[in-house]
Amino acid sequence: MRAAPFQITPPDGPLIPTTDLRGVVRMETDERDGDIEAALSGAVSLLDGYRGRLGRCILAQRWALPLLGRAEAVLLPFPDCRDPRIERLVDGAWVEVEGVGLFHSGQWVALSDMPDDFTGLHLTVTAGYETPADVPGDIMAGVRLLVAHLFDYDPRAWGVEVGNLPANVEAMIAAKVWFG
Repeated sequence: MRAAPFQITPPDGPLIPTTDLRGVVRMETDERDGDIEAALSGAVSLLDGYRGRLGRCILAQRWALPLLGRAEAVLLPFPDCRDPRIERLVDGAWVEVEGVGLFHSGQWVALSDMPDDFTGLHLTVTAGYETPADVPGDIMAGVRLLVAHLFDYDPRAWGVEVGNLPANVEAMIAAKVWFG
């Protein structure tokens, strides 16, 4: 059985500055910046992370995967995981478990010298591009298209069924979608 990972540290800062998105949504002033920020937040939520359409993280963020039972190897939740650690949440803080052997190879982490008590143990990883400048252009373009879609959303005009992304966004991000 595999538990779903959960985010423990969100990305640092916005993916695209609000001022850069004004042109995308045809606004020249800051009067609707709150709406633009909400559209960006919605677009990133629809695409980013374990449950997002991309199946990967856009900007660097830390995730925890609960370890169930006596795992010897763990399939990583994202294609670009790095800095794996075995940690336990103690009094609201993540504490690294000492003496554990980790071997990270591709999409797997092999575990050795694990403690006898697995209670509350998590494999934590960082995933995502370090800075917005590192994010591939097709993902950035897909986010911009989705921001425009959400900013002006009118179901009668867009013809998009609930739960689906617009076809132009799907086409833009298709090469970067990952299924773990």
